[in-house]
Amino acid sequence: MKIIISILFVGLSLISLNCSKESVSPTEGYSISGKVLSKGEPVEGAIISINTSPNLKTQSDSQGDFKILNVPKGNHSLTVSKDLAKGAFTERTTLVTVEKNVTIGNLILPVGVQLFEPESVTDVSLLLKWSPTDASDFREYKIYQHKIPPGLTNQPEH
Repeated sequence: MKIIISILFVGLSLISLNCSKESVSPTEGYSISGKVLSKGEPVEGAIISINTSPNLKTQSDSQGDFKILNVPKGNHSLTVSKDLAKGAFTERTTLVTVEKNVTIGNLILPVGVQLFEPESVTDVSLLLKWSPTDASDFREYKIYQHKIPPGLTNQPEH
């Protein structure tokens, strides 16, 4: 009888030990997942980041799907961006409250603005044209000028 009780005790101790190992393992945080679309199509290679943190960053796959793990509880800025052809890009930021795992239906990236080649270029003026965006919350275009003094070039010296 003592042998049976000892075996039963050892067996229960092992079961208890295994259960306690699993229950002690704390979760690192929650996940945020979703799909990135533009013009109704999945966007591959979009960069998704939380609070611009390098540790909370991922890329969308060929279906536009993404998942970020280990997101702490709280309010966060979720930024989705995509570099486009000819130096253009598109970006959207959304506020997300995390209290459990979050699945975002569709994140819609606006159509990126494309700057066309300048026309009617003179020493004092030029004509700029660009494509419109479809972002409903679009606020402004910003144009920057970079001057290069005569005799200098943009090319790095070797």
